Amino acid sequence: MAVPSFNFGTGNWEIEFWLRMLDFTSNYGTVVGNATSSFVSSSFYIMVFGDGVPQTDVRRKLAVGGFSAITGSNVYEAAGNPLCLSDVMPQGKLEHIVVNKVGSLVRIWQNGALKGSGTSNAAWNFEANGLLLGRNGWDGNASFLSAAIVDMKVRTVPIRTAAFTPPAAPAIGLLREGSAIGTNHPSYDAVCNGGVAVASVGFAGYRYPTDGAGGTRLAAGLCGSSAPQADATISEASGLLGRDLEFGGPGVYPFTVEGLPDSQKARVTLLRARDKLVVREAWSTASGTGEFTGLDLATKFIAVAQDPAGLMHPCGAEHFPKLPGGAP
Repeated sequence: MAVPSFNFGTGNWEIEFWLRMLDFTSNYGTVVGNATSSFVSSSFYIMVFGDGVPQTDVRRKLAVGGFSAITGSNVYEAAGNPLCLSDVMPQGKLEHIVVNKVGSLVRIWQNGALKGSGTSNAAWNFEANGLLLGRNGWDGNASFLSAAIVDMKVRTVPIRTAAFTPPAAPAIGLLREGSAIGTNHPSYDAVCNGGVAVASVGFAGYRYPTDGAGGTRLAAGLCGSSAPQADATISEASGLLGRDLEFGGPGVYPFTVEGLPDSQKARVTLLRARDKLVVREAWSTASGTGEFTGLDLATKFIAVAQDPAGLMHPCGAEHFPKLPGGAP
């Protein structure tokens, strides 16, 4: 099962994901990079600078750049390393991140707000000598990312071009706080264009075929263990996150709560249909819409909502989840 292509050339592209930093001990904790063994012309990255880098102004910030990220000149361009930066990333908190390139403008969006931008006419290829998620090929152990990368979406038609409201955070368990899992930096070599992605260090995940907005989607989370996990193939069929072996999968369950008072939100509870076991809870938007994500496609669920004012009886709907962007 192929993972999304990260070889964008000089065209437009967008990578959207959730990131939860566990620590900043790696100087160059890489989210997306390539496998070139030295920092040369084909090197591109999306990374978080750690506490050990000498430039104090970039520490704990998400960065986008490369060896020749401005013009693709095959000559080192200091201004492209990094090309742009986010605000300081918090520790232990999910942050919604979008990195995209529209025309020659490369931008970082953090929680829906524009935080950094730069100009680039280079050909962006994160797959040079192999795509790496969770590390890069030239910084060795200093590039291992101590974080969870969740629900990554890859598009060649960017949809984030102005300030926006981020989607609801994924309703999945990510890390056991205080455990030794932080010693296991998530890292896997992703073989593109017909290959598979292999998780080799404390990492589990799965791939969605679509994100519902013209792109592909890769979702992943850390395993709940303090020891490295055995190698595992990440494919569309695996469908389980390390922290949700019973209900996890690629399915989504969208819902709409009707009849809400103006500007009111409803608390929605998701139950397993056969025994009414509570699986997820979420708030709707003010317009009553929302969705539960990361669900097993073969399990039927019931979504139950209650009028926040207590004037009407609770209402519910029973369905199987669907693939993102697909029919119910």
